[in-house]
Amino acid sequence: MITIRKFTLDDVASTFAYSSDFENTHYMLMVPQKTLEETRDFLAKCIAEYDKENPEYLSFAVCLEGQHIGEVFAYLSEKEADIGWLIDKRYWGNGYATEAAKLLVEYIKNNIHRTDIVAYCDARNIASQKVMKNIGMEFAGSNGIRTYEKDVEDWEEVKYVYSN
Repeated sequence: MITIRKFTLDDVASTFAYSSDFENTHYMLMVPQKTLEETRDFLAKCIAEYDKENPEYLSFAVCLEGQHIGEVFAYLSEKEADIGWLIDKRYWGNGYATEAAKLLVEYIKNNIHRTDIVAYCDARNIASQKVMKNIGMEFAGSNGIRTYEKDVEDWEEVKYVYSN
C-alpha cells in the first residue's frame, strides 16, 4: 500500500539514493542532487515549509508499506498547485506514482484548498503523462520550452490540468 508522509531528516539517505541517480532524474529540472549535504539542505527546506501558514512548496515522502521509495511535491501560488513526483526507478511500472499523486491531489484539495491543479513535464516523458491522465488530468497543450541545467538542448514542455 502506498502512503505519503512529511519528510524528516532521517530520510536523507533514502532520498539521496533516488534523487542522485541520473536515470531516475533524467526529466527533472532541479535534480540530480550531488551530495548528501545537498539532500539534507533540501529536506530541511521541505520541513520548514510544513509549519508555514502559506507554504510555497510542499514535498512528501512516498512510502510502500513503510519503505521510502520516492516523493510527491507541489509548488503553490495563491490559486494554483503545480504538482510532480519522483519515484525510485526500482519501483517504476507498478502504478505507485499514480497512487501517490492521487494522495497528493486529495491533500491539496482538503488542506491547501487550491482549486487549480496543474502539472508540467518534458514531452518525451510518456510515463509522467500517463500518471497525469490516470489521476484525472487533461492535456492542455504545449507550454513552450524546458531548459535543463544538465543538458545542452532545450525540449518541449507539455501542460496538464486537473479536471475532477
